[in-house]
Amino acid sequence: MELGVDTSSGPPNLVPRRLVTPRCTIITPCFNDGVFLEELRRSIELGEMVEHVIVDDGSTDPVTLEILASLEKGPGVTVLRTLRSGPASARNLAIRSVETPYAMPVDADDTIMPGAIRDLADALDADPGLSVVWGDTVIFGTRLAKVPCAADLDPWWFTFVNDVVVGLMGRTEVLAQAGWDETSEYEDWGTTLSLIGAGARGRNVGRVTYGYRSHTQARRRNEAEKRDEEEIENLRTRYRWIFRQRRELRRRSSAPFGVRVIGTVVAGIPGLSDSSQNRWVNRLSRYVWRRRWIHHPGDLPCHPLRMRFRSDRPAHASGPLVLGVRDVVPSATHVVIVSPHCDDAVLSAFALLDDPGLTVEVVNVFTEPTESADWIDRVGAVSAVQEAEERQREDQCALGGRAVVVDLGCGPRISEDDLRARLGRALEASRQAHGAGLLVAAPAGAGLMTAAPRLHGVGPVARLLGTATSLRHRDHLIVRDAVLRWAAAHPDVCAIVFDDFPYHWAKSALRSADPDGAFHLPVDTTAKAAAIRCYASQMEALFTTEQRAHLEGWLPPVEAYSRPDLGHCGPTM
Repeated sequence: MELGVDTSSGPPNLVPRRLVTPRCTIITPCFNDGVFLEELRRSIELGEMVEHVIVDDGSTDPVTLEILASLEKGPGVTVLRTLRSGPASARNLAIRSVETPYAMPVDADDTIMPGAIRDLADALDADPGLSVVWGDTVIFGTRLAKVPCAADLDPWWFTFVNDVVVGLMGRTEVLAQAGWDETSEYEDWGTTLSLIGAGARGRNVGRVTYGYRSHTQARRRNEAEKRDEEEIENLRTRYRWIFRQRRELRRRSSAPFGVRVIGTVVAGIPGLSDSSQNRWVNRLSRYVWRRRWIHHPGDLPCHPLRMRFRSDRPAHASGPLVLGVRDVVPSATHVVIVSPHCDDAVLSAFALLDDPGLTVEVVNVFTEPTESADWIDRVGAVSAVQEAEERQREDQCALGGRAVVVDLGCGPRISEDDLRARLGRALEASRQAHGAGLLVAAPAGAGLMTAAPRLHGVGPVARLLGTATSLRHRDHLIVRDAVLRWAAAHPDVCAIVFDDFPYHWAKSALRSADPDGAFHLPVDTTAKAAAIRCYASQMEALFTTEQRAHLEGWLPPVEAYSRPDLGHCGPTM
């Protein structure tokens, strides 16, 4: 199959969004989940072109039936109907109608992260020996967290943990042969064990690809946990050869030595039930397997160790996950990102830059050469002028045609009054051009450095205890205050603030600004990583060697924003 890429919308560093011929079919069982289906459809349409097979699993809800009837009339959507038989049976029915080379099961109440379909399909294209691929998961809804999934189909590890749930993409014939276990509540676990039994090879693509919705009540899981022992015994019986070889499989396992020790010790405890073994191995491995304990910057205060011991750590993430900023500000058509430096827009507000439904303008505030000899030395420049010229070239590469840049020409010694005057003129020009469709975004303010601790010499004790102050980034605070002051004087313009990544502060400026207005936007981390790598002169100063090597997976899958309460633009969320 010949695939055509449409790159007419931007320069080569833009990751293409759509393909001429669909490579993948999304299969979705739906039982009375119509209220979530439209959100899933939106997340699919943000990616490359796919087919979508929805199985109406005996829905009785009138709203769901109406939405299914409406979707069925649209292009690329097929609705199959069956009596209520469960998600496993619905997926088995759907997979038989798939004509594309790849298929991907996605539940009706979940979402697909931006760029995920492209990256998963590209991985299968690049390696014909791969049967299935998947990524990590972000949980949203009642809480927000990043959950790393297995690195590969390790048979020993999967006898303890169901580490790849829905959201994997596989070759259609392989998934059709493996099927979904209709006798178990853990149908996805059964599918993974079937793939392992068939000798399938799979791997994690190294980034978040799937959004799993967490409900107030865990729905089917609450009932399944009551029968946990019965369900696991069912799996052990159906896939007995894998469980019987657990000791031998451990020797060939790709899991770290410490995790294998934990599994061996826990499995050998007399009287410990199978379900208890699985839970303990899963929990303890998170403290040994570094990859499985990843702090999510959306939950501030900042440092992961500090998060564990501080009694005031947030019980849940502040703000919901929405697919686009227009879910929060419906009138927005043009966004002006006011950025202390252009790279701050790329690092912190990439979801706005990459939104195909918005036109974007970046107001680059501080464009004059820096006076920081330490920074000039860190980026390898011989002079401030050379550093400024190199940064300008890198800015153009990173933005990749996504935005128009307006340079304010401010230097490090500019007065606040002069900065406000220049910024006001730039914002007023945009206001006159775009009217009520204008949305202004500003930094929330930055302080404590954890992602790049070497940048300003913040020591480990200061990072752990959160004693660094925002005075280290006074320019971010000046820009923020200038924007919010201007927005407060213009009731017809809405404003938001964005979390300054990779700067994490001891007390979140977002949470203190207006907790009710906080929200998160999903990010195409592959496209964002490609843009960030344009800043070649800054990479070593901003990121560690490990982070640079796996930037797509290390970058947070969501960006944090907040709507400050300015008394207009409608109620906050």
